Amino acid sequence: MTSEQTLHPEAQSRFNEIARDLLQKVEPHEPTEQEKAFRPDLFPAAHLSGANIKGIRHLGTTDRLSGEITDQLFQVGDKTWILGDEGCGELEELITRIQNQKALNSTVSRQTLRNLFIDWIEQCIAEGMKIEFLDFALPQIWQSVTRQRIMVPIANLSVETDLAIGDVTFTSITREFFDKWREQKRDPESDEQREIVQRWFDERRKRFQGLAAASVEVTAEPAFAVTAAYEAADRATRLLRLFTGESLEPLAVSYLKPFGSEDRRSFTAWRISANTAPAEHSETLRPHPIPFELSDELKANLMELGLDALCRLAAKATPTTFEQSVTEALLLYSQSSVAEEVAEKLVLVFVALESLLLRDQNEGIQQNVGERMAFILGSASGERRSIAGLVKKAYRHRSEYIHHGHRPTEMEDIRRFFRYTWAFFVRVIKISGDFSTKEDFLDALEERKFA
Repeated sequence: MTSEQTLHPEAQSRFNEIARDLLQKVEPHEPTEQEKAFRPDLFPAAHLSGANIKGIRHLGTTDRLSGEITDQLFQVGDKTWILGDEGCGELEELITRIQNQKALNSTVSRQTLRNLFIDWIEQCIAEGMKIEFLDFALPQIWQSVTRQRIMVPIANLSVETDLAIGDVTFTSITREFFDKWREQKRDPESDEQREIVQRWFDERRKRFQGLAAASVEVTAEPAFAVTAAYEAADRATRLLRLFTGESLEPLAVSYLKPFGSEDRRSFTAWRISANTAPAEHSETLRPHPIPFELSDELKANLMELGLDALCRLAAKATPTTFEQSVTEALLLYSQSSVAEEVAEKLVLVFVALESLLLRDQNEGIQQNVGERMAFILGSASGERRSIAGLVKKAYRHRSEYIHHGHRPTEMEDIRRFFRYTWAFFVRVIKISGDFSTKEDFLDALEERKFA
């Protein structure tokens, strides 16, 4: 165990004390049948026998609205035990405090800590408390920490060759990838089981082959590694969306997101007529997802536009505070490309612009955002006045939506505003290395205004 894999002795002692207190709050539980006024007549998705659930030793109840765990049930021998609502709340606080320790905050997931705590509780009930909680948990955590490569498939994205944005590399999910995976998978003995395995692979080939995946190297225990990889993939994908076109068009929606989170909207309806069987109708709602195919030729063009500058910015190990501000603004701006309503897009675009172009909340939004954006983009006074006026018009549409619920219908000015906004963010990416702080950037704009 290295010095990085140790907790402060006083902190560890305190955490163990809290764990012992929680152990005292675990009580025997007698299940009761609760009558319900309404129980949906759901079709069983699967039939599970006792053998299927043999390895399941604990279950939790989650509040439908808050998502918080309200009680934790677990089985020791033939007896059921429960940690109630108050104890579960204290356990979540303990997990937060442990996870915030420097040695663990980028290594172990909340779920892993929760599972280890329940394993420790079960052992204490079965055998008595022979070991403190963290003495039980930490060796298992360190043993599970390894360097891993996690691949997160990205919906509606294909790449001809690899593209690196920061620590994430977008790479193609190829036929050879699945062939090798299938070869490494040990065949079951029975024909029936082999058919099930083959069907599993065929389904994943249909779903993922040809798409891109965000590949990330993570050093952590498995559950944390997967979560960290997803977050890194989502962040890199949000940055890439700046160059996929949807940010230029107020009516466009991007579905370029980690696979499964893209919210591809559709509906199903049954048309029922007398004396005939119902007819099913399914439809994807507009705008329809259009895959973004990043060929090497297109990538070279986008690199010239500014994608290369974005890649350099994302790869910086020690970015300046201004570069950090630019990156956070880009992540905010990218959310406008996945919003469905034009009014919502306007709100998100202005949040991103304000985060870079206002010193504080006391500065006037329309004048300062419009003028500063104009002096970044405009080369002549006429063009600058036009840009500043366009920003004011767009901001008026944004305010009418927020304060009165009015959705914009005139698209031409908004479309021009979106294109200037995109050009502004690309320009800021390219010059982000010229300034240390946002104040330096804004001071330079003010000097340019009065030069």
